[in-house]
Amino acid sequence: MRRRFLRMAVGFVRSVATIVGAVLALTPAIAAPPGVPFSPPERRVAIASFNSQMSSVAVRAVRATAPWPDVTPALAIQSDAVLRFAAGRLFAISRIAGTVAVIDPDAWTVTHVYNLPAGIGPGDLALAGPNAAIVPCTGSAILQRIDLAGGGVTPFTHLGVFDDNDGNPDLVSITAFEGRLFVSMARMNDLDPNDNLPPGVAVIDAATGSIVDADPVTPGIQCIELQGTAPYGRMQVIRETRRMYVKASGSFHDSGGIEEIDLDLLRSNGLRISEVEDNIGADLNAFVMINADDGYLTFSTDLLLSSHLHRFSLSSGPDNGPDILTSLNFATPAMVHDPNSGLLYVPNGPSGPAGVVVLNAATGTILSPDPIAAPFTTDLALITANCSAAGDANGDGIVDGRDIAPFVVCVTSGADCPCEDLDGDGRADAGDLRLMTALLLSPN
Repeated sequence: MRRRFLRMAVGFVRSVATIVGAVLALTPAIAAPPGVPFSPPERRVAIASFNSQMSSVAVRAVRATAPWPDVTPALAIQSDAVLRFAAGRLFAISRIAGTVAVIDPDAWTVTHVYNLPAGIGPGDLALAGPNAAIVPCTGSAILQRIDLAGGGVTPFTHLGVFDDNDGNPDLVSITAFEGRLFVSMARMNDLDPNDNLPPGVAVIDAATGSIVDADPVTPGIQCIELQGTAPYGRMQVIRETRRMYVKASGSFHDSGGIEEIDLDLLRSNGLRISEVEDNIGADLNAFVMINADDGYLTFSTDLLLSSHLHRFSLSSGPDNGPDILTSLNFATPAMVHDPNSGLLYVPNGPSGPAGVVVLNAATGTILSPDPIAAPFTTDLALITANCSAAGDANGDGIVDGRDIAPFVVCVTSGADCPCEDLDGDGRADAGDLRLMTALLLSPN
């Protein structure tokens, strides 16, 4: 894997050095104003939660080190907002309002609000480039493209070829990997629940928006067909094994679980964790992988909506011992793992103690004496603040050819370089090369 990183890094240098080197002499480096040094980059956790009266939702950030103090005020957002962080921006996507709000992690203000076509319900977001956000919507077969520099919203890719029999493939979530976008689809027929198509994952070329045929042997254009039930929530890529994991969990009392996708062969390897066979309750809630084999999941029992936190491994299944955390009348919306500190952030519901609990991901030990205050958490995101610009590897205030060498050092050494984590997965690695190249070559 280290050799692959080195090969990619060398190719990255060769592909951009000639272009940017020619303009270096004309581009002066920008330093901090006299007497106002740049603050060092800082990892934080953004927490969206209802207030104690359940009347409004706000997002705030806490420092990602003990004792996890608040470092921003509460900023009002839409009640159903999903949080995503990439290329130095925090995005709040609201299906109900039909908006994507962009939050500056330093100023902690909403800098832009993009309105999508009425009634299509945006549900997630991934970057196809530093200024191109791609949004799947539950009420439309068309992926939307937001021009983050110019502000326009335009159709990107029409996925109608994957429609179920009600005329909509039910787009759920999206993630990016090595120049491709992966979009999960529930494919549930709203007109006849007994006539659903198998759920799937569409594959799209991020540069052109064209659909990639996942099975060229079969006539027509194929998606990656899932073996579990309808997908929900975000997907997660493990770069080291080139696998993606999907919460293909459907609803209560069905045959769902955590499904594995081979990103090279574009096919499903089936359920690696099964709700039925692995005895993980009536419905899987949130899960997170902490490495290529291990992770954490929460599930509800067959008695009531609840959250029961357990460790699992793909090789040996879930730990069916006592709960690490238990919360009644609450479904864990998301969990966040910080690969640099090894900390795991898990929302706990009002049955208590309410808030976000911090654990040692390696051992499952709870580290926070009291949860981080959040009466009813709705989403989490690991973010970075105090970066003069996303991709500014040498800290001079701009992104140019001078950042190539320190960026390559970050990618190949495994060092914690928060400002070079452009895809928002918590680490600077080969996954950030494409966005870094685009930043260097971008006129904006």
